[in-house]
Amino acid sequence: MKDRIKKIRRESDLTQQEFADRLKIGRNNIAGYETGKRSPSDAVISLICREFNVNESWLRTGEGEVFAPAPNTEMEMLAKKYHLNDDMCLLVERIVSLKPELQTAVLDFIMDTATILMNRRTAASVAPAQQEIDIDAAVAEYRHQLELEARQAAGSAVSGDTVTKKGA
Repeated sequence: MKDRIKKIRRESDLTQQEFADRLKIGRNNIAGYETGKRSPSDAVISLICREFNVNESWLRTGEGEVFAPAPNTEMEMLAKKYHLNDDMCLLVERIVSLKPELQTAVLDFIMDTATILMNRRTAASVAPAQQEIDIDAAVAEYRHQLELEARQAAGSAVSGDTVTKKGA
């Protein structure tokens, strides 16, 4: 594996430090992997594959194509970037395909359900004298957080009709 890691780094035209920076690990780790003194963890192997679009099978065994096939659709790019399983991809596709007013209705339904669940948990876990919690404020804060995350995801993941690559 040491030669394959070195090959990826060199083909990316990166120093060990630059390679390590992209993976957010120490340069000494990269040096250890490339000399064979250290073996990368599964997490590091996954990072290398994700960051450099490397075929994991090739990195581990040397068999197959060096690079993983590029995603063909925006959904495949989102799935790869956010590690979405098939069920989550279906959910995202169904929500984004709705008219805006229906998207709002779905969000309202989720928020209402969250309110009910929060009320149940509060009632079950807090003594009656301590139940003076402002549910409306908690729900408003939760909605605000969801909106911020949705805007951030939309702003950083989708630009017009194309999905931007992290770090691009």
